[in-house]
Amino acid sequence: MKFSPHVRYAVRVLFEIEKQGTYLPLSVLSERTGISFRAVEYVHSVLKAHGITDSVKGQKGGIRLARPLTQVNAGELVVIFDGGIEFSVCGGKISPTCGKKSLCRTDHICEEISQRMLEILLETPLSSILAPSFDDEPGL
Repeated sequence: MKFSPHVRYAVRVLFEIEKQGTYLPLSVLSERTGISFRAVEYVHSVLKAHGITDSVKGQKGGIRLARPLTQVNAGELVVIFDGGIEFSVCGGKISPTCGKKSLCRTDHICEEISQRMLEILLETPLSSILAPSFDDEPGL
């Protein structure tokens, strides 16, 4: 399984904010994470709409966590940015008009795998994966 770019960007932005522990301007987040300014801006707008980050305008402003990373989980980010997880053998949900639907024996298995993977991610707070990333690499 591979997370979408927006989920990966959100994790990197959140980890950098947590690491600094203060308001960070979008431009600083962009520089420190290596993510384009526009992508950081987009990620923040989505996170803010879901109550994960907030912001203050002005010279000492920027964005910060609205709630601790113990209360933000990986599954929440996958749902917010990607609409959930869809494991599939055929490349996507089988259309009701698919000529092979009656023959498909994997559709229910794929749905079960998707559901279980999301459950695991929903039980995984970002704080539980934060410490190893700080130990292993200097920059996210």
